[in-house]
Amino acid sequence: MFFVIQDDKPIYEFYFNQGDRQVKELFLVHSALDTVEYALTKKRDYYLGQLKNDELSIFAFINPNQLKLLLVLNLQNKKEIDKKTDSQIRDFFIKANEYLASAMLNPLYKIKEPIKSKVFDERIRNLARDSLKTLLLEKKKWFYKFYKFLE
Repeated sequence: MFFVIQDDKPIYEFYFNQGDRQVKELFLVHSALDTVEYALTKKRDYYLGQLKNDELSIFAFINPNQLKLLLVLNLQNKKEIDKKTDSQIRDFFIKANEYLASAMLNPLYKIKEPIKSKVFDERIRNLARDSLKTLLLEKKKWFYKFYKFLE
């Protein structure tokens, strides 16, 4: 799952699979926002990295406008991820933030409204597919549902 959150409300949601949208997972994402706020007091970098969570690995990125970008992945191995994988996820966020900036600069976009741009959605889907595909080929610890997405 991938979310863009502004003022604790999602303005964009992307699910790798329709089965991803479960109440339990959405609750964990919402509770992760508190962790993001706490991490902001500790770090000065836009990329907050992997947030600790029991059931899901949640990665966070804060853009200069204080929009929160969250990437939620099910990892079989709950240990820390390696530097190469972390770098790929950071690159995913940087590119997603570029796409987000271009979508929000659209004169037809209304601030604090959900992003409904088909171009933005397609770009994020392609970016996620390409980024996660690379991670899947290198790491066997990702859950099976991401394989379905990539087919």
